[in-house]
Amino acid sequence: MCPELYISGYNVGDKLRQRAQKLDGEHQARVAEIAMLHNISIVYTYPESYGESLYNSAGLISNDRKLLGHHRKNHIPGGFEREYFTRDHGIAVLSFAVGRLQF
Repeated sequence: MCPELYISGYNVGDKLRQRAQKLDGEHQARVAEIAMLHNISIVYTYPESYGESLYNSAGLISNDRKLLGHHRKNHIPGGFEREYFTRDHGIAVLSFAVGRLQF
């Protein structure tokens, strides 16, 4: 599992909007290549652009480059996160080769 917002940087202000991508964007493609190259599954976090909203999102990519799951953060603490991110709802439980992961 990668650190929170490791792709964009954490607490980078307005650069979050510049660095945000859609779910199936370049971030996902590059992480999928790394997962396949090293035969691992990767949980990665990134700023997701969806319509007018910006989400603090996580994706789970398998070693065969498939997106196994996706989750948008639903507890947004104060500070910069509340200023930039939209809160989502729900909890995701994802199953993959080595077990289960709950967001």
